Amino acid sequence: VSGDLLFLPSRGKRVLVLGGSGGVGTAAIQMLRAWGAHVVATCSTDATSLVESLGANTVIDYTQPDSHRHIREEGKYDIILDTAGIGSSEGPSYADYLKDWSLSKYITLTSPLLQNVDNHGPVAGMVKNALDLIVPNIRTGLVSGSSSVRWGFFLPTPQSLSEITKLTEQGKITPIVEKVYPFTEIPAAYERVKCGHLRGKIAIKVDNE
Repeated sequence: VSGDLLFLPSRGKRVLVLGGSGGVGTAAIQMLRAWGAHVVATCSTDATSLVESLGANTVIDYTQPDSHRHIREEGKYDIILDTAGIGSSEGPSYADYLKDWSLSKYITLTSPLLQNVDNHGPVAGMVKNALDLIVPNIRTGLVSGSSSVRWGFFLPTPQSLSEITKLTEQGKITPIVEKVYPFTEIPAAYERVKCGHLRGKIAIKVDNE
């Protein structure tokens, strides 16, 4: 929805996935490739083989000093998907990589929405959210070129789950799991997620006994 791929065809779209080796990134790369998009993904050195195996057209090691040059050379992009927690405040540094006059967008999954409501209350918090979203768009000048900075959220809709199930059954998505923790080690599992730099998802095994 945030990337307009629900309404516009994905085939041929150029998408940059920041953080391609994490839980969301590994799924996003495979889904985008299944839908016909051209995917460029970033990850650290030790994850390049994993991300290549997911079908990314180009994998860029973001730890290398010339990584931004490589990102630019592979662009420009219809969508930049931030799954690495960079956020909308740092998103403007990628503004030049977006296509002009094509409704391109930088989408981050890290937003201050809930934190603003918690800190300022429902009304003031939503006003703060509006400002936090508007300011990056104005500061980058993206709106003048029909581009935008957006926040993305998970929508647990039946259609979404059916699509993921279909792609998995067709072998177009392979769930990547870094480690399975027993139910008794949930705190350790959360701590691992909190540390970041995941290689796929963290799963919890719940015994039926």
